[in-house]
Amino acid sequence: MLELLKQGHQRAVAKIGSGIEKFVIKSHPKHTATTCFFLIRENETEEDFSYLKCIETFYPKPDGPQKGKRGNDRRDKKRGPPQHEGQTLRPNILVKITGLKEGIHHKDVKPLFDSFQIPIAFVDCKPSQTILRFPTAEDAQQFLEKVKASEDHANLTCGLVEGQEEAEYWDKNIINPTKKSKDEKVFDLKKEITPGILIKVTGLKEGINRTEVKALFTDFLIDLRFVDVHPEYTIIRFRDKEDTEKFHKKAVWSSTFKNQKFSVLSGEEEEKYWEENILKNRRVEAPSARGGRGGARGGARGGRGAARGRSGKIMAPRPKKNKEGADVSTEKPDFLNPY
Repeated sequence: MLELLKQGHQRAVAKIGSGIEKFVIKSHPKHTATTCFFLIRENETEEDFSYLKCIETFYPKPDGPQKGKRGNDRRDKKRGPPQHEGQTLRPNILVKITGLKEGIHHKDVKPLFDSFQIPIAFVDCKPSQTILRFPTAEDAQQFLEKVKASEDHANLTCGLVEGQEEAEYWDKNIINPTKKSKDEKVFDLKKEITPGILIKVTGLKEGINRTEVKALFTDFLIDLRFVDVHPEYTIIRFRDKEDTEKFHKKAVWSSTFKNQKFSVLSGEEEEKYWEENILKNRRVEAPSARGGRGGARGGARGGRGAARGRSGKIMAPRPKKNKEGADVSTEKPDFLNPY
């Protein structure tokens, strides 16, 4: 049971706390008609937990409606619309943080505060700040107190999102989220691109692929987020500037790569790479006379639509040939011939 809790529960660290002494089954204090699992900690505190949630981590429920579960549909009708429709959302559960490293990923934020043993429900990383959402206002308040008392996080500035700022956040992100067009996404992407995370490598062997490139630098113990191989050079993309600088120093001073040149892209060269390889692929293309769903994806194959290429012209299907090279497009299989 303990291993199931550790590996399957999303709040395993908070649930275990100082350590678990035993598990018991008893009636819930709020829902007296039901019984559930409780864990008793070594400091004599207790808390309920759902073993079904642990199991769903390994065996998730299938998406979509399921047959024979009309009871759930009835309960959903009684519950009505979601809580956020036409109602005020839970106040004082949002905490804004400034001072985290530039370009940090939302998956890297939670591990920074694992020692607090306070559950974080959601992380929203913005260019200028990060918003943490907690299950309750008490969790948010405890988090603020622990950050202030922690020497490891002395460079961080934290505070509750309150008043008009809180109302605008809920309205923009939960109640009335606005769908952005492709043009708007390109504009936002330009803002969020992290400068100084690209390294250009020349002098690698001809015809090398991206897997081989990553294998060359395994000893550096630095995560190569993406490798873009070109005929004359290779571009390596990193998570942040720190990883880029570490990699560049190790590569320059390494005796293994004396014949290779490493340079961090900057200025016009960096902007040109992002423009040609990332931004142009997100732009809205003018509609062309392409056939159905397949015209856009299938090229000469046509997919579900007509057999049209990118230019919109109808193209002849490719002839089917056997091992001897003869055209067998019109021939019927032997099992369809009754004679």
